[in-house]
Amino acid sequence: MRIIALIDILGFRDIIAETTDGKGNDKEKDIEKTYYIFSTIRKILDLDNPEGFFEKSKVVTQFSDSIVISFLYSEESGIFYNLFDIQVLISELLKHKVLCRGGITLGKLIHTDKILFGPGFIKAYDTESKAALFPRVILDETILDIGKQFHSFHHAPEDELDSINSIVSKDTDNMYYIDYFGKAFENLDSAEDEPLYIENLREIITPYINTDKPDLKVKYGWLINKFNRMVDEIKEYRSSKDFDESDYDLEQYYKQLTLIKS
Repeated sequence: MRIIALIDILGFRDIIAETTDGKGNDKEKDIEKTYYIFSTIRKILDLDNPEGFFEKSKVVTQFSDSIVISFLYSEESGIFYNLFDIQVLISELLKHKVLCRGGITLGKLIHTDKILFGPGFIKAYDTESKAALFPRVILDETILDIGKQFHSFHHAPEDELDSINSIVSKDTDNMYYIDYFGKAFENLDSAEDEPLYIENLREIITPYINTDKPDLKVKYGWLINKFNRMVDEIKEYRSSKDFDESDYDLEQYYKQLTLIKS
């Protein structure tokens, strides 16, 4: 049995199509964006250095706009490390206004450099395409239980679960998802990077606030809800923090930080 993560890079086909002007002429800016996406995926998931995988049984395959990651369910701390990698990947792609959707499941799978086959893949595909619904990578509580059971040697089971819960949040439909809102701040280099991250999210969402397309209304309604919850939590936390003089700009940013009104 393997843990299988299927991640879809939303809008990637359009991004590829935008690299030319339709007349065979390259568009350098869009080519650079595409290269950044490919290189980011390869770097974070160690595709250029498979020996560097922390999990001995981990295999990664990328095809078109999809990524499949799988590893033996019993890998020590495998759940935590892969959830963390996916969270970092999502956060990095947000810099270029790219969103992801996906599903993480447990199932039977043959996964090598040349073969990707099994009911586990179908299950992961159905989870991504039929259950994820929004720009989120989801998993159910079974995956958390497995992560708790096969914990790191230096962690007690509850400590391992706490580490996993620092990456995921429980949604209103009782599915867990990799939280790339407030919980992703731990991956930033410093607190000074937070405003840019927040504004990147805002720029992704605001063009679709008044969309009349039902599918986009649902998708971006979810994003607005998560963004506003993040802002409320940040403002509550920052209001109790003592800023020094060097943090003046950061303090002013949080004072003026607003919700997205739909």
